[in-house]
Amino acid sequence: MQISGKIKRKYSNVILIAIVVPLILTVLYITQTSHAAGPCDIPIIYVLDQGSNTVSVINSTTNKVVATVPVGVHAMQISKQGNCGGNNNIYVANQGSNTVSVIDPTANKVVANIPVGVHPVGVINDDNGQIYVANQGSNTVSVINDTTYKVIQTLPVGITPTIIAVNPNGGLVYVINQGSNTVSVINSTTNKVDATVPVGVHPVGMVSLSDGSSIYVANQGSNTVSVINSTTNKVDATVPVGVHPIDITKLEPARPHGGAKPASEMIPSATFILDVFEKLSQQEYDQFTNALTPSEKDELINNPTAQNLDTFLNKITPDNLDKFLNKITPTELKDISTTLTSDEFTTLLNKLSPDEQAKVTAKIQSVSP
Repeated sequence: MQISGKIKRKYSNVILIAIVVPLILTVLYITQTSHAAGPCDIPIIYVLDQGSNTVSVINSTTNKVVATVPVGVHAMQISKQGNCGGNNNIYVANQGSNTVSVIDPTANKVVANIPVGVHPVGVINDDNGQIYVANQGSNTVSVINDTTYKVIQTLPVGITPTIIAVNPNGGLVYVINQGSNTVSVINSTTNKVDATVPVGVHPVGMVSLSDGSSIYVANQGSNTVSVINSTTNKVDATVPVGVHPIDITKLEPARPHGGAKPASEMIPSATFILDVFEKLSQQEYDQFTNALTPSEKDELINNPTAQNLDTFLNKITPDNLDKFLNKITPTELKDISTTLTSDEFTTLLNKLSPDEQAKVTAKIQSVSP
């Protein structure tokens, strides 16, 4: 059985529908969150109801609204990374009340209304516990701590910031400035603007390649797409397209290992674990990884570093660890022993009985140097 069938995300991340008509703006945002335990046991759909200043919560099993959550005035965007794990809050940018509403998905209640800049229209959360809000009226981006619900920084950007996105590789946040025909590049570690990239006239949409290498920006006023190199923060190409491009998306070739990067792009020290998973049955894979959270599974597959490998092996139960180590080859076992530090590997062995430890040691020693 191919691993892509085992570890691909069970649910899609975000579906976004936007209809823009001159002088009339109707926006419908639907966010789907894949749930793992408690309130995360089924997909829940969140619908932003702009006209009634509410969020409708739909149970995907019954296809019925189970809650209606009041938010701020003239809500413009809803943001959530689509998988449970860590902070599962839903964030809503309220243009009319200059706030961001924080919805607790367990209680389906607003737990905070955070004052931000003037006319917030875009909101997104990264993997580092920070929320980024594009404030169209004050030409700023508010950075919110997702634990304290406080604005920790306000960054000046270009004129009329509207659309905001996070680089899939992390570390960078992109903001479209429609009024100044630029894209601001924010370093999410320092929370400073690293670069301001000139693009075409009236940029209205952007999409990143899955490896984060290039950002494509649709320019409605100049009928072009600007291709930004995420390493140099410069436009590598300007592509002429049709009249008034209004949005942009992508379709990429399927990658092995449930969407992971090719092995050549990965840290090589732990990529062998992907080949180990390939040989497991669906039942075995679920059994050995059931102690991991969804985000930890994603990290292990998409970024198989020694640290993520150690997390996996530390969380596996002693019984499952014994079964797992018996499934793999002596060479793969030696790869584990050399990838982990000596202390990490000793901790791993200490989960086993003395007899099992002796078997593992003999298995490793059977491999030629």
